[in-house]
Amino acid sequence: MKPGILAVALLMPICFAVPVKAENPEHVQRLLIYKECQFCDLSNVNLTGYDLSGANLKGANLLNANLTSVVLAGADLTAATLENANLNNAVLNGANLSGTKMRFANLQYASLQGVKAKEAFDVTGADLTGTIMPSGLVYKPLAETQKKPAPETGQPLNQDRSEPINP
Repeated sequence: MKPGILAVALLMPICFAVPVKAENPEHVQRLLIYKECQFCDLSNVNLTGYDLSGANLKGANLLNANLTSVVLAGADLTAATLENANLNNAVLNGANLSGTKMRFANLQYASLQGVKAKEAFDVTGADLTGTIMPSGLVYKPLAETQKKPAPETGQPLNQDRSEPINP
């Protein structure tokens, strides 16, 4: 075998063995031990199934985090970033979501019962299918055929949110 080919063959496993992790391991450890991690970088973290009830995650970056089946009941998520996060089956009952960014998050079958928010939290583009809303009602998107036109505009009306939508 030629020396150049041998060097490439020996280095290839090293290149592919290095995991790509954006989250800060010290921040993850701090969260799991103390349930406190204000303004931490937890982007891309996988916390599937953890009980983080009452955790202080104020201002934390949870961009692209996998929070499937996580319990965040009573947690402080004020001004946290949960964009593109997976919160499928997560429990956020009584959590503070004031100013939280949850754009394009997967909130399918999550529970948001009794959440608090002095400032609006942003769920633009989020999948809310089956989510238990703060009022206790379950979000069920209407099928396209069930949408009725708004009387004053003639445009379809999203009856779940009572606002006109673009067809």
